[in-house]
Amino acid sequence: MFSAESFPESSRNSRGSSVSWRQRLMVSSRNWGVSELYLMGFTENRNPPDMEIQELHLGDKTLEILRTGKFNHRLLCEIIKQEGLNRLMMDAEIVVDRIADMRVEQMNATFEIARQEVIKKYAPDKDDVHMRTLELAQIPEDDFFNHVVHKDVDRIINDIREAHKTDTTTADEQTAAENVQSEFQDIIQSGVSGEEAFIRIFCEQMEIPYDKLTSEEFTTFLKILNKSQKVKNSQSRRGKKPPIFKKKQKH
Repeated sequence: MFSAESFPESSRNSRGSSVSWRQRLMVSSRNWGVSELYLMGFTENRNPPDMEIQELHLGDKTLEILRTGKFNHRLLCEIIKQEGLNRLMMDAEIVVDRIADMRVEQMNATFEIARQEVIKKYAPDKDDVHMRTLELAQIPEDDFFNHVVHKDVDRIINDIREAHKTDTTTADEQTAAENVQSEFQDIIQSGVSGEEAFIRIFCEQMEIPYDKLTSEEFTTFLKILNKSQKVKNSQSRRGKKPPIFKKKQKH
C-alpha cells in the first residue's frame, strides 16, 4: 500500500515535463493492474467490483448487517472463500427443504416393522443384541442432518484454523496441562522438593499467596499430598529441609 506521501508533489518524466503525484498514481495503477484506492490503502480489493449490488441477490436486511454488523468481516470472507462452502450450502438446502426426510423416514419405518415382527413371533428378551441392533439402526432425522451439517462446518473452520496456525495473533498450541507440567519441572530444577512444588502450583492456581502460608498450613498440605500415590512416586524429600515459614502471631 502507498500513501500520498509516497509520491512527490511533482517530478519530471523522460521528456522533462512536470508530472504530479496524482498522474504517477494513475500510471502505477494501470501498470500493476490495481485500483488507485488499493494503492492508497483505502480498500483491500485490488480492483473495484464491476457489478451492481442487485447482482449479489442480497436483501436489504442482509446488506445492513454486512455494513454495520459487529463481527469479524475478515473471517466471514475466509469462510465464503472456502472450498467446502458449496457443500455446506447444498446440505443446508437439503435439510431446510426436507428433500431427504422421506428417505430417512422410510429407512426407519423398515427397521421398525422388522423389529415389531420379531417381537411378535419370537418374543425375545428386551436385552437381545439383535433387537437392540434394529432399534439403534433407526436414526432420528434431526440427529442425522445435524451431524452432516456439523461436519461441513467443522471442515471449513478447521481449514481456516490450520491456514492461520503460524499467525502472530494465534495462540500457542501448548495446553494448560502442559503449562502446569512445564512450570512444575522448572520449580523442581530449582532444588525444591516434589511436594513443595505441588503446593506452590496449587496455591498459584487457586490464587493463594504461597508466601503467607504458616508452617502449620504447610504441614497440613503435606499430610494431604502424602495420601496421593502420585506424590509418593515423585522426587523424595530426603536430604531436603522443609521451607521455613513465620508463624502468624495471635492478637
